[in-house]
Amino acid sequence: MESPGVSDEEEFFDAFETTEQMRSSSSSAESQWFKFSDVLSHTGSEGNQSENSHNPFYDSTPRISLSDFSSPRISLSEYSTYNSTSHKEPDLLPNPSIRNIIKKQHKDFFEFAESEKIQVIDIDENIHNKIWILKFSPDGRFLAVGGENPDIKLYEVSKQRPYGPQNLFCEIPYNVMKGHNRMVLDISWARGSGFFLSAGEDWNVFIWGIGDSRPLLQFKHPEAVTCACFHPVNANYFLTGCNDKTIRVWNIPSYALISSTKTPELITAGAFTPNGDLILIGCLHGQVLMYEPCIEMNLLTQINCKNSWGRKKAGRKVTGFDFLDDEQVLIATNDSRMRLYNLKDFTLKQKYKGFVNEKFPLKPNFSHNLIHVISGSENGNIYLWNTYCTWAPKINPIFSRKKNFKNYSYEYFPVSKNKSFCSAAFAPDKIVKDVQNRNKRARSDSIVTHIMVVACEGKLQVFYNKFRIAGM
Repeated sequence: MESPGVSDEEEFFDAFETTEQMRSSSSSAESQWFKFSDVLSHTGSEGNQSENSHNPFYDSTPRISLSDFSSPRISLSEYSTYNSTSHKEPDLLPNPSIRNIIKKQHKDFFEFAESEKIQVIDIDENIHNKIWILKFSPDGRFLAVGGENPDIKLYEVSKQRPYGPQNLFCEIPYNVMKGHNRMVLDISWARGSGFFLSAGEDWNVFIWGIGDSRPLLQFKHPEAVTCACFHPVNANYFLTGCNDKTIRVWNIPSYALISSTKTPELITAGAFTPNGDLILIGCLHGQVLMYEPCIEMNLLTQINCKNSWGRKKAGRKVTGFDFLDDEQVLIATNDSRMRLYNLKDFTLKQKYKGFVNEKFPLKPNFSHNLIHVISGSENGNIYLWNTYCTWAPKINPIFSRKKNFKNYSYEYFPVSKNKSFCSAAFAPDKIVKDVQNRNKRARSDSIVTHIMVVACEGKLQVFYNKFRIAGM
């Protein structure tokens, strides 16, 4: 059976474009360099966070003092406060299984056929507003939702009680952030989960507190800002990518730009690696540029995420990143592909195929246990792959000309009857464990292995993937 959205021409000509090593310019005097690794050299590992809590160079959340900046202070009367008593538990929804609608491609067995829809929340009255950002906070307490609607909604994960409704989120938003006047293109959480960044098409980057309905700080840019990302270790720094082809690194306490550099192409995505040692910048025609974070950012190398042959050989824009670990990155592009690269030797490990992503900024996402990959699609389906393909084809790839890194073994199921755009994300480890503990206390005969959150047609849908425990 032919995979949806995959032509014979693409199947034959799909190939990996070898990476080009680009040598950085000669380094200047050591005193002129400012590297994040130098700033963080005294902080130690994450396990030493408590010892370094008084170190001025270490911060898990940004130090924000509005009195130091020209930005106006937000009055307490304008703050959006949360009263837990006002959040009523929504009624328990029926639990329809997706067993009868899920399908598999090049796979011997189902892993998600026992998934059930356990909650539906109306998040936007205009069902035509597309939602492409679903970002959980690092502590697993909140989900930030953004997209074509300029308002950002924050949903709190409800406490998992042993009995009663299985709803994952409080149905009423914890907060609604109003500041952007055009669509939101990216969201990034600070490590401490108390603040997050939002990048908008209105040329602004805002910093928000979780209890604030208005932004704490505004960073104006000359054009639309396509990406923003907190530094993963020291949240007093963040990077932005703008349509003026400029990467910028900002310091929050000093409210200052500390570094910037021009790129050869329009910037469409950007992120720090998990250890903060590299900056990855995705571009309009499939290039991923790697920079060293310092005052004069060095371009270290470039990866070309595009086909060597066929109609997509010119490359399509990079839409997002997710990291398997410090050395492996998953890159999504608008040629309906996601590619897993090793950043140590720049080799292509897996190429994920099957979904449709040709226009919109879909974001890739690993599961909490890093065993699966999920993605929404432009055809109304949700797609799920194993991180590494385990399916063995009947015909030797030598004769079928299929590349051994191609991962076209997946499951998929529809969430929209109208084949509308949808986005999806796995819930993080803490949330999955909380739900598992709830089932254990309730003496349930099943265990929840994955939690999937899907946004489509103005609704937020939550799916639990379950397995029955033998002997119960």
